[in-house]
Amino acid sequence: MNTYTSKQKQALIGIRCGWIGALLSVLATMTIALLYSPFYWLDVVIMAILGVGIFNKSRVAAWLLLAYFMVSKIMVWSVLGADLLRDIEGWSNLFTGLMFICLYAAAVWGTTQWQREAKAAQGRIMPS
Repeated sequence: MNTYTSKQKQALIGIRCGWIGALLSVLATMTIALLYSPFYWLDVVIMAILGVGIFNKSRVAAWLLLAYFMVSKIMVWSVLGADLLRDIEGWSNLFTGLMFICLYAAAVWGTTQWQREAKAAQGRIMPS
């Protein structure tokens, strides 16, 4: 049976937030792909692969998913411009995007903390 330190437990919470956020994002994008455009399947595949990477505690996957999501949101919001916040749908889109950014940032923190604790357990670095 694995016994985790309190820092490892906190890291696992951040990691769980990240892969669950990726799963929700994949499901939402799959719905859009089915209804509107098959081009969105590329987003589904990318997010699914990065979500599995986060589940496996990969820092690189967490950083890439956060960056990928932020770049895609910035591109969408730059196209919408001033129309973004004119109705409740725009505010909802903004709130949802910020929520996913927080989930992916938690994954970045969790995977980084997990890797730091793993290295400390191997005696390679001093624990923080």
